[in-house]
Amino acid sequence: MTMIAKSALAALVVAMTSSVEAAKLKNVVYYMEWAIYGRKFGIFDLDWDKITHINYAFGKPSPDGTVGVDDGYAAVQNRFPGRGDSWNDQGNNLYGNFGQGFKQKQKARGTKFGLSIGGWTLSDKFSSIASTETGRRTFAKSSVKLMLDLGLDFLDIDWEYPVEGGNDSPPVPHHPDDIKNYVLLLSAIRDEFKTLP
Repeated sequence: MTMIAKSALAALVVAMTSSVEAAKLKNVVYYMEWAIYGRKFGIFDLDWDKITHINYAFGKPSPDGTVGVDDGYAAVQNRFPGRGDSWNDQGNNLYGNFGQGFKQKQKARGTKFGLSIGGWTLSDKFSSIASTETGRRTFAKSSVKLMLDLGLDFLDIDWEYPVEGGNDSPPVPHHPDDIKNYVLLLSAIRDEFKTLP
């Protein structure tokens, strides 16, 4: 085998290995914030070792562009005493689904835990937020800060549905410019990530 053929074969093997790694399957799930109520299904009931990404459903955008949790009790206040939470702790510990999620993430190091913002019922503010530079900048700063404050790995923007508004009656507020404003909103978030150390 000539040196050129050996080099070409080696390059092919490297390329194939890279594409196999890139094609590694991902098991992405949404955990619904409200599952702790009627279903009594905690975030700790997920099999974290078999999941690559957990999207917490959902963060809530406000009219001014700031982002918070929808149900504060479920998200950060509810205590699970059987899961290591204390009922009488007066500190600033993180409780609720995010507190339990953080504990699970420590055990399942390969699993990424992130926040999905919007969803079917919380997308009604996106069109107005994305329509102005101030709204986009506020949303980007607020969502990235919330992600960091909660110890999360990523954000997912679940805008349902730009431009068309969806099938609800009445539909979610929407505008033909949503298509370009959505790109600008995502760019603002990317720019905010670039400011992180």
